Amino acid sequence: MKRRTEAEIEEALLRHQALGLTIGIVMVMIIVWLTLPNPKEQITNKYCFQQCKEWINDKHGELNIFSGPSFYTEMKQCLRKCTKEHNERRD
Repeated sequence: MKRRTEAEIEEALLRHQALGLTIGIVMVMIIVWLTLPNPKEQITNKYCFQQCKEWINDKHGELNIFSGPSFYTEMKQCLRKCTKEHNERRD
């Protein structure tokens, strides 16, 4: 039985790490691709984002991303409501 040198062991480890990293990247890309919204959902999301942005600005004045948690809380609630209503109207 031939003994491996330290350099051969390190080379084998690097190859296995590169293979594992490549497999991981491909799996993440597949998962992201499968969870992307379809074209109809993209249109709904775009429409609802614009509606909610206008509604929040009318209600609170000029809120933006840098306004803190209140912007995200308001936007999340509005987007849920808007997409639900939009999908019910479409069905």
